[in-house]
Order: sequence, then structure tokens, then C-alpha cells
Amino acid sequence: MKALSAVIPLTFALCPTAAFGFCGTYVGDGASTLQNRTSQIVLVRQADQTTLTLSSDYSGDAESFGLLIPVPPALVAEDISLVDPQWIQDIETYTNPRLVSYTCEDFDGWEPPEQRAALGVSMPGAMMLSAMACADQGYSTSGDWWGDPMASESTVEVEAEIAVGEYDVVLLTAEESSDLLRWLNLNGYVIDQVAEAMLQEYIDAGSAFLAAKINLERVSLDEELRLSPLRLRYTSEAVSLPLRLGTLNSTGVQDLVLHVISEIYDGAWGISNYDEARLDDECMSKELGDGSFSPFYDDVLTSSLAPSADGSATWLLEYAWSVSPGGPHCDPCPPESLDIPVPEETMAGLGFEWDESWDSWSGGLPSFTISRLRMRYSPDQINEDLMLYSMGYVENTQVRYIRYDEVLEAQLPVCGEGMVTDPERVCQFGVKPSVWTGIAPALPSTCGAVEGGGSALGLVALSALALRRRRMNLTS
Repeated sequence: MKALSAVIPLTFALCPTAAFGFCGTYVGDGASTLQNRTSQIVLVRQADQTTLTLSSDYSGDAESFGLLIPVPPALVAEDISLVDPQWIQDIETYTNPRLVSYTCEDFDGWEPPEQRAALGVSMPGAMMLSAMACADQGYSTSGDWWGDPMASESTVEVEAEIAVGEYDVVLLTAEESSDLLRWLNLNGYVIDQVAEAMLQEYIDAGSAFLAAKINLERVSLDEELRLSPLRLRYTSEAVSLPLRLGTLNSTGVQDLVLHVISEIYDGAWGISNYDEARLDDECMSKELGDGSFSPFYDDVLTSSLAPSADGSATWLLEYAWSVSPGGPHCDPCPPESLDIPVPEETMAGLGFEWDESWDSWSGGLPSFTISRLRMRYSPDQINEDLMLYSMGYVENTQVRYIRYDEVLEAQLPVCGEGMVTDPERVCQFGVKPSVWTGIAPALPSTCGAVEGGGSALGLVALSALALRRRRMNLTS
């Protein structure tokens, strides 16, 4: 049976409040084992309008894929669409944690060539930025379209049937979760009976449900298939991302990467009902050495996102930045992002709407805030659905590590130690030559896997010319 590689929608469950969000669980036939390890979400919030793009890894055989998502009852066909996976990758690349390499000439002077050679420091003008950028790979499934209708006494109603891309989608309502489970079973889905009580909570809160399968006539099974991320658009007064139902199909630890894009005055975003974690960054790491950034940062996440005192999950704010024309976009930026941080097509495709009034002062470029939140949790650590809030301000921040160099201990703190007092080796400053004739070599990009069921992480090495490099602010 053919397996498919996929980036597919994260399944969400509806929070039992007046504000709708999404979460759910993979459902399929009893012969397959379905897994959901890593989920990427891009949430665009403008006024009371929310546009949610859902993408996650999935593994299972190709003929068992099924998706169940609680949705607002007012959701209609026009609110459901697909997006280009590259748009999610654009946001991911822009906000990824960075590994930076500095040399003496990045500070107050220039190091003579003979000293630089003796210390083995890289050539001036080189800035190596390593960002996790390799998409996780999984396996998709597919299956036949809906089977026999429910019996006449059932409370399940099929409100609409929609074909969107490779998906066949049906919108359902129900009054009893037992009827919903029966409908799912009759139509080739398998969902554990333990979900019945949880589903009833969402039904009682007024939720409808979106069920989806892959139409095999609209996909090619002769090559690796990447399923499209699913975009849902709806109106709500508050923002909630329920995760409880999505933990039912977990085989262990799950990763969640949530990007929130909103108006610039909203500021950064956080999670109000889980504790915020902290990590030690903006420092030189001895543990990293000359090795890959990916496994190093994976270990950092595991230790930093330890459960809180009550055993519940925690979260990190990995990135928060207000972007406006003429202002700094990131520090450091991937080279392709120095002028326009996120392509206009990406922003529009993910649901961010332009205000025509921007044209008069910004040349048509929008102002917005991007926040990146990270969670790593096991099923028993999710006891409530996520409640998101806007802080109303943002202190531009990003996760950034610096490759360790002993000669820079007088300029930069060491992770876990702070500033080194009386370092043995220091930069030798002199008069910088008026002409620079060297060009820094480009650094190769690699992709690395994470063992132990974590998300697959990777590296992208980027180089920037000295004229485009921002000199470090030693007072920050």
C-alpha cells in the first residue's frame, strides 16, 4: 500500500466558549496507526476576523487518511481554501531561531590578518546565520468518499459537501456525540470512544464539524505527494486554539509552532492559561562548538519547555517583531528578507488584508507584527485549550545564538556563565584597511533529523556582505 509524504492540516478542537477555534484528531480505519507529531499554524488576526492556516506532519498508509475538525456553525464553503506550502515556509524562514558567527572586526576595530590567521577566525564580511528551515516530512493517507447515509433517527445532518483541491470535505452538525461517532464509523473513520464526552462538549457549545478525505482521482500516487495546508476563515471575539482532541492520536511528544500575524498596534501575542518558559540565548554557546545548530537547539527546547509545577505544558515566545516601512525588520535578517521581510503574495495568501490608506505613507507596504510561539508537550500536559491574547506592545526579540570563539569573550557573554572576567585572549584592534579585497565564502545548507520522535529540524547557512551587516550594539 503506497504511503504519501505530506504537510497536512493540523486538526483542532473547538473550545467550549463563545469564541471559536479549531482542533481535532486524525481518524482512519482500524488497520492503520495515525500519528501527528509536529504542527505548524499561521493565525492572521485583524479586528474580529481570524484566518487560520493549518499544516502538520502525518504518518499512516495512503488509504486511511481522514480528518475531523470542529468548526464554527456559520462556516460555509467560501470560508475553506488551500494555501501554497511555500507561504508557510516564508514565515518559518523569517522567524526561525538564528545561529550567528561574529569576528573581531564586527566590533570596534579591525584585527590584523596575521592575528586573524593565528586565531583561526573567519574572513571579514562573513556572517553565518543558521535557521531551522527544513520542513518536516510525514505520510499522508487517502480513502473512499462518504458511505451510506445515517439512519433517519440520527441527529447528524450533512450541511454541505465541498471539493477543495485534493480534499473532499463535508460539513456536519449533530446533537449527540454518539451519533457523530456512528456516522464516522459508517463512513470509514475510526475514532476512539474516549473522545465521545469531549465531542459532546463541543456539540453543546454549538460547534459544527468538518470531515475530510483525499480524493484519489485528484492526486497522483506515482510520485511523492505533499498535501496542501488548509485555510479556514471565520469571525470571533476572542482567539482560542483548543488542542485536547488533537492529543488523542499522539504517540508521544508533539511540537506546535504557532505564528500570529496581526495589526502592528496589537503587539506580540501570548498564551494566557499556560506558563511562559524562558531560555538562555543571545550568548556564545560552548556546547554547540563546531557542530550542527539543529540538534543543539532541539536539546535547548526540551530542557526549556519542561512542564510547569502542576505538570502542564509551557510555551516560548521565540520571535516577536513589529514590521513597518523604513524600520528594522529583523537582526540579523536572511539576505532575501532585508528589504521586504515577507513577500506580499505570502501575506495576502495567508489572509492579511491590506488597507489602502497605507499607500500614502508606506508605498503600499503593510505594517504588522509577527509572533512565533513554540510548545512541546505530551498528551497528559494539555489540560485546557489554548487561550491567546495580544499584549498591546512588542519588544522586538528573536532567539539567537552565537558560535563560540574564545577571543570574543571580552565582547560577548557565554551561555550559562555570562561575561567572562579577565579573558585570556582578546581581539587585537588596529587601523582597518581602506580597501577590502576579500569575499566571504558562502556556507552550505544542510538538513538534519532529530531522534526520539521530535520534529525534523534543519539548517540554512546564509552569508551577508559587510555593507549589509548591522554592527552589534554592545549596550543591549
